[in-house]
Amino acid sequence: MNTKVTVAFLNFVTDKSVQNNIDQVLTLMEQAKEKGAKWVFLPELWTHQSASLDEFRTLSKQADQIVLTQVQKACQMHQLVCFAGSWTETSTHPDKFYNTQYVIDEKGEVISKYRKVHLFKMDDGSPDPYRETKKFVPGESAVTCQVDSWKVSLSTCFDIRFPEYYIACAKEGPVDVITVPSAFIQRTGRDHWEVLLRARAIENQAYVIASNRLGAHEDPRIKAYFGHSMVIDPWGTVLLDTKDELGVFTATIDLQRISEVRTLLPLMKVKQYKKDIY
Repeated sequence: MNTKVTVAFLNFVTDKSVQNNIDQVLTLMEQAKEKGAKWVFLPELWTHQSASLDEFRTLSKQADQIVLTQVQKACQMHQLVCFAGSWTETSTHPDKFYNTQYVIDEKGEVISKYRKVHLFKMDDGSPDPYRETKKFVPGESAVTCQVDSWKVSLSTCFDIRFPEYYIACAKEGPVDVITVPSAFIQRTGRDHWEVLLRARAIENQAYVIASNRLGAHEDPRIKAYFGHSMVIDPWGTVLLDTKDELGVFTATIDLQRISEVRTLLPLMKVKQYKKDIY
């Protein structure tokens, strides 16, 4: 059995046009295939952006209608598994959406999806602090899925600050990969991004694959995204950091590396004997 998979980040700058952003992704998927990737990764809410809440809602409805089918066709065409980041999924609320992460296999079929549980908020003392609750309805479930021989935990951006979420994902056994499509901003990213990602990799002894957005945002509360999409191995070593660069970037992950780390430090076995404490 081949224990290795080549993964790729598709790095680009999002603009207001949903179709323009889809077209960028389709081009990058073709390039990723040419570079030998098997799995490709996109960031959080890559399909559109706007500082206007009304415009964001209009674009969100459009994204819900047109993105999925086009990405599915590209996965099938290029025989790629796409961890498709997230976009807006219509909810029962008239003006709010789910922030939904999709996993699409090489046949173009959705094999899993996850609705972001922890919605970002930041109180910076401004009269109108940033609140994702103005746009989104939170998900209610931790989600894992099986992709080939890999058990994958799905999470999104702000989730990375809550290690309890990943404990819930591992209730039925340890996971091999944690996905973190993100829109981490520069203000928090420069101090917290790598630290949090490496911590989750170390404590779960799993690969963390975190695709983060790039570029400026017209909303002054956001200003700009941090970039630095990263692949981190189960020891906490950063295998790939794309910094603020655009294009396709690849790394190779290996199930054997997970086995080596878990043999050296048998955290999961130790936990079994501590059930009376936690």
